[in-house]
Amino acid sequence: MKRQGFFLKYIKGKIIWLPPILFSIIPTLAVYVHNINLIGPERMLVPILYSIAFMILSGRVAYAIFKSEEKASVFTAVWVILFFSFGYILLVLGETKLSGSLPLSLNKLLFGTYGIILLLTMCGFFLRLN
Repeated sequence: MKRQGFFLKYIKGKIIWLPPILFSIIPTLAVYVHNINLIGPERMLVPILYSIAFMILSGRVAYAIFKSEEKASVFTAVWVILFFSFGYILLVLGETKLSGSLPLSLNKLLFGTYGIILLLTMCGFFLRLN
């Protein structure tokens, strides 16, 4: 019975990192699925490992800031989603008429918006979830 309790405690501490891991490998898998006829599955190993390494590094930095695995995991998930979605959103919005009528470049506007989202996420952790 003690062994089962230890296992559940160990898994509970590690499973909170599952969303950031999944969010980090999904873009690589999406590229693979889009080009499935051109590249083999063995070619995905290195990009997936780089994505996971990026997530682990980001998670460690977030843990050093927040001193809580739950907060670090949520922040890392938000950061990874924003990081990997930047290029896609820039391409989609760049094809609209909106991009021509903006006072700033779309790149700067999107970068600022992402910065505000990350700042609001951090402020939410420091103000509300202590």
